[in-house]
Amino acid sequence: MPSNLKAANQRLHVIKPCRDAISANSIPALRKGSIPGVTFDHMKLHVKLGVPHPLQQNLDKDKIKFVFPYRQIMNFEVVDGGLVCSTEEMPKNNDDCYIVNAAVYVGY
Repeated sequence: MPSNLKAANQRLHVIKPCRDAISANSIPALRKGSIPGVTFDHMKLHVKLGVPHPLQQNLDKDKIKFVFPYRQIMNFEVVDGGLVCSTEEMPKNNDDCYIVNAAVYVGY
């Protein structure tokens, strides 16, 4: 899920799409016990972030991982991606707009 935020707090550029991606997941089978012996505690996540290069060097992966309610993150990958653009409506001191994409794969 993309996130488009001003450059004022670049950490949010990465945390918001992660939070949006995991909150959009609905896994009724785990809630209803449809898979015998599998609960939310067994969930394993694979996280892949498409991040514009200027944001990659300051990423705090531990803070990003904290967003996910199930801390069993099997793979956490940051790749070149997203988008950096600007608009005249943004403040003059920094008119960059960053878009970060987050893909969260859920399994057990």
